[in-house]
Amino acid sequence: MERATDEEIINFAKKNGFTLLTEDLDFGAILAYTKEIEPSVIILGVGNLNTDRINEILAKALPEIEDKKNCIIVIERSRIRFKKLPIEIR
Repeated sequence: MERATDEEIINFAKKNGFTLLTEDLDFGAILAYTKEIEPSVIILGVGNLNTDRINEILAKALPEIEDKKNCIIVIERSRIRFKKLPIEIR
């Protein structure tokens, strides 16, 4: 799916019950605009880290995020934020 559009990726994840893991903020914006409730999206906002460090952060966050459905999850170095879908744009 490396050449797929964001919309194609969202539709594929939705169809297959997947959660997206990304650093790309566009996925959250698309879901907010379309008022969709799936797929859930995990956005990594941890900056430029090596793979081992990112895996550590994800492993630490997993117990807190594994049961979250229909939301956008933002994982930062010092906190995790959740936003339930659909997102209301003000």
